[in-house]
This record gives sequence, structure tokens and C-alpha cells, in this order.
Amino acid sequence: MQDVSAALYLVHRLLSWQRAPPPSLSLNALPADILFEITSYFNTLSDVLQLSLVSSAVYAKTISAIYGAVELQGPAQCEATLRMLGRCPAVARHVRKLVVRPEKELPRRPRPPDEGVGRRGRHFADSRPCRQAPARPACVRMGRGGHAPGRPYVVGAAAQLRHIGTTLGCFLPRPTSYLFKFSGLEGFSLIFKDGFYAHQLHLASRESAPVFSRLWDMLVQRCPYLESLAIAGTSFESSDVFPLYRIRWPCLRRLTVGDVFPGNLAPPGQMGFHPFVDFIERHPTLEGLHLLGHSDIHHLDLARLEDDAVPHLTEFTGSLDHLRALISRGQGQGAGANANAQVLWGAQWGAARPPRRYVVGEDAEEVVLAGANAAEGAHTALDLARADGPDGVDVADHHVCAA
Repeated sequence: MQDVSAALYLVHRLLSWQRAPPPSLSLNALPADILFEITSYFNTLSDVLQLSLVSSAVYAKTISAIYGAVELQGPAQCEATLRMLGRCPAVARHVRKLVVRPEKELPRRPRPPDEGVGRRGRHFADSRPCRQAPARPACVRMGRGGHAPGRPYVVGAAAQLRHIGTTLGCFLPRPTSYLFKFSGLEGFSLIFKDGFYAHQLHLASRESAPVFSRLWDMLVQRCPYLESLAIAGTSFESSDVFPLYRIRWPCLRRLTVGDVFPGNLAPPGQMGFHPFVDFIERHPTLEGLHLLGHSDIHHLDLARLEDDAVPHLTEFTGSLDHLRALISRGQGQGAGANANAQVLWGAQWGAARPPRRYVVGEDAEEVVLAGANAAEGAHTALDLARADGPDGVDVADHHVCAA
């Protein structure tokens, strides 16, 4: 019996030796795309950083998730991070979006908040690692407290930039500024600050005309495939520096305009011609249209649009008059009424039944409507907006939102 037990023991040992050991599960063995997908479920970058510190192999696979989008606020953070990016090409090559906002934090010493940051930013942009990096930043936003960037920080070397945004304040950039030397942009954002209007820079003059001429030459001639354009400001006056009647981008999908677009500028010899209506008709690819501010553009009659204009429009911001005009022409198969708030058509509408009573108080600023479908909610909202609310409150003066 003892011999049999010994024989069985030997057979068991022999079989265990021949059995392959179970594969060890390690984060180091995971592919980079799997780790990158895992980081997308983390709520904060600090969690991603903790994961990357597991090992050098994991860090190399997750660094793009950490530095893919970099937003710097305050001169101290901007200066330290830009210096690090300048001397660490292995990190800088992963930056796809760089936002520099030195004015977000007051400096501790009496100097312009972005003076030192500008030097660091230009040094980073002109540095050899940045120029030779295979993955150049895809988006750069520069905010400087309302001042125009004469020499934008990363423009000089970032030939692969596709989205940029800036602000113009009480000072205009020079016509020779690097801001006007981009090519092949897909997105452009320009916000006019209060100082821009206080110094009458929105009026055509010997100072502003060359600047905006260079701007539009860049956007029209060298950026023919622009997909997103946002030009807005805080003025109650219209500008005459944007000749809409000669501009067309065949791939434009999103347009945001404010008071800077005129309501009565027509090409020579064509009185009664509205350039903005024609501009919209020449861009059938538009999916989002946002009209902001209080300029003459809000007195447009969008019902004058051709029947086949903007067939792909799914997102709209504007006044109730604009919304009525769009619904009257069957835009979006009905839409939720909205005054100066976003309207989304289509699948985002719920199946809830509309409320039977609508109560609008004297201090009401928003009316929320729920409809069984888009058309029902839209026309209910418009009927409500045409009537007077309780105690003589005109609902049309308040915000009406789709829910």
C-alpha cells in the first residue's frame, strides 16, 4: 500500500511539472490602447497620474492621456510648465491642446502678468523639441486679459495647429503679427472684449482695416476647409469689417456670431440684398448656428431662406423670432422653442406628456416645456410665447427652453 501511494505521488509530481504555469496578469503587459481606454474612465488627472506611476512601462503608455490637453492658469503655473515642456521633448510631443491663461491669477510681483510667460511660451514654441515633435499641438487658446497677442506664444513653430482662439481688447495686433500666418485651420475663435469697442476699434479706420484685411485673407485664402467659426463680442453696435457676401467655406459645420456681424451690409450695386441670409444659404453643411447679442442680425427674417437651405441644421441659438421663422419652414421637423438658449432637435426629446398648465410668474426667467415630440413642444411653446402671461407678463420676453 505504501508503494502504491509513493507511485501515485510521483505521478502527481510528474503531471504538475508538465502543466504550464498560469499566465501572470500584469498592467505592464496590457497594450497601450487598452490602458488609454482605462484612463478615460477616471474622473481626475491625478487618478491617471497615480496609475502611470505603477511602473515605467505603464507611464510610457499613459503619458499621452496626462499631457494630451494642458490648460495653464496664472503666471507661476504657466512659466513652470512651459519651462518643463521646453526641456522635456518626450513629454511635449504628446501635447495636442495647449491653453495659456496667465491673467487668471494676479502676479505676486509688479510686472505684466504674461511678460515672463510670453518669453517661456515663445521659447517652447521655437525650441527644437517642439519643432521636431511628431505630434504638434492641435489646439492653442491664448487669453491675455483683452489684449491682442502681437506675437502669439506657440504660433511661430506650430505649423500643424488646426484650432486656435484669441481675444482682441484695447490694442490691435500689428498687420505683420504671427496671428495672421496660419494655414489649413479647421477651427477659429475670435472674441472682442470691452476695450475693443471702447476705443472704437470696431469701426473701419486706418488702424483696423489692415488688421482685419489680413485676418480675412488668412481665413478665406489659406483656410478653405474651415469647419468651425466663432466671432462674438460684447458691443451693442454692429461692425462693418466683415464682407460676408464674398466668403464661403464648403466644409463649415458650426457658426457662432455676435454683434460683430452687420445686418445691412450689402455688396456694391445690390440694394435689398441681405448678406447674412445669403451667407447661410451658401453653407448647406451647417449643423450648428448660434446668433448672439443684440445687433441688427436679430432682425433678420430667416423665413427668406431657400427651401433647401441648411438641411443638416440640428442645433440653433437665437431669438424667438428666428425660431418661429425656422419652424415655419419645417426646419428640423419641429423644434423646441428657445430664446437665447440652445435648441436641440431630434432624439433628445423625451416621451413625456406635455404639462396641462403653464404658470409664468412676474419674476420668471425660464419656462420649461416637455412634449411628446419635437413639433408638439415647439408649437405649444410658440403659442405660449404669443400670449400674455399672468398679470400682464409677456412670455416672449423670457427664456423658453425645451426639455
